[in-house]
Amino acid sequence: MASNADTPSPKTNNAPKKLLTIGAALALALVGGVAFAKTQQIQPAGNQVITLSHDVKMASDLQQPADYKPGLNRVTFQSEGVKMVGNLHLPADYKPGDKLPAVVVTGACTTVKEQMPDLYAKKLAEQGLATFTFDFRFWGESGGEPRQYESPQKKIQDIKNAVSYLRSLPMIDANQIGGLGVCASAGYMAEAVAEDTRFKSFVTVAAWLHDPESLRSVFGEEGVRRKMQAGIAAQKKFAQTGEVDYVPAYKQNDPKAAMSSPLSYYGSSSRGAIALGGCSAPSRSGRTSLQRCRG
Repeated sequence: MASNADTPSPKTNNAPKKLLTIGAALALALVGGVAFAKTQQIQPAGNQVITLSHDVKMASDLQQPADYKPGLNRVTFQSEGVKMVGNLHLPADYKPGDKLPAVVVTGACTTVKEQMPDLYAKKLAEQGLATFTFDFRFWGESGGEPRQYESPQKKIQDIKNAVSYLRSLPMIDANQIGGLGVCASAGYMAEAVAEDTRFKSFVTVAAWLHDPESLRSVFGEEGVRRKMQAGIAAQKKFAQTGEVDYVPAYKQNDPKAAMSSPLSYYGSSSRGAIALGGCSAPSRSGRTSLQRCRG
């Protein structure tokens, strides 16, 4: 589970930017375990030099350039030893030898690449960009245990390793890589961009940054305290027994859920939710349900 070991090392630039990431100060008992929120001083990367992680396999180990085609290309890469599965979208007029600007696209917490990330990725590919979506660790087709664990610090590292993978591809212009983060992953992407000079642009959509004021306004002081206690208890239980306490990401009027206020988007079957065995599952249509079932 998340711990202080997840906290990024501070940078040397003297112009800090405050971001709230899910770290140790606020525990949200999300699906797959515990996510912790912590206000951090994040420094712009400045002259930081970032080298390709040894954990990221080269593209030549996975696919030969001749295999890449316009449209969808299913690929794999590694993030800290975990096999990751992604979708590389190339423009319809792509041909070998092209050098393309690229965008890493990430979606809301608890979602997978086929949901809103691929929707945005396909639209951007129509505009001539190479776009990359992937399942974070613990989610979808990617590896990692426990399953459905919302770990922002792991997700931030996965984003950085996705950039390393993109930079190894023959059709990607390594000097034109941007990030697009939707909802909660906008905060994860913001930290990755702040720490990693290889990103040259950054855009958010419906950003949920988990800043302290927003969290208090949504959950209230008592709600924050309860979630902290639940998260810490779940972390201890997992460390001692290996058992994971799952909670709904969204369930109206359930104080144990990560989100419980009336939100028709997440709870309505006419929008994001799909009824499945008495609870809801995410829609593959691109709309999002944050409800998850145990197991």
